[in-house]
Order: sequence, then C-alpha cells, then structure tokens
Amino acid sequence: MDYWKKKLTSRKFWAAILAAGLAAYLALRGDVLDAGTLESLRTAVGALIAYICGESAVDVSRSILAKNAPESASPKAE
Repeated sequence: MDYWKKKLTSRKFWAAILAAGLAAYLALRGDVLDAGTLESLRTAVGALIAYICGESAVDVSRSILAKNAPESASPKAE
C-alpha cells in the first residue's frame, strides 16, 4: 500500500499522466491523422518513456543505497 501511495502522490507520475492524456486527447479529437496528430502521439509516448526511465533510475539508486546501507550504518568501534 505504501508503494502505491508514493506513486499516486508523485508529481512526476501526475505530470506524465497529464502529458500523455492531453496529447492523446489532442490526437483523438480530430478525424484526420495529420502531422500535428502524429506529433501529439509522439509527445505522449515520449512523456511516458521519460517517466519510465526516470522511475527506473530512482529504483536502481534506491536498490544500490539499500545494499550499501547496512555497511555504512554499522556503529564505529571507539
């Protein structure tokens, strides 16, 4: 549950959803598939790819930090 709470309160997540939704709306509201429509779809796909890559980088960083945390968190011998 905590995972989904973090995702649903993420500004990056909502920005990606908004960009994809707006681009899809602009692409689908017309009857003709023209250059502007294709550019809107490219924008939507690009926004989603950027979000996925960004979240992947965050997940990798968290994983690396979690592996290193027990070593650095051990108390020093005095």
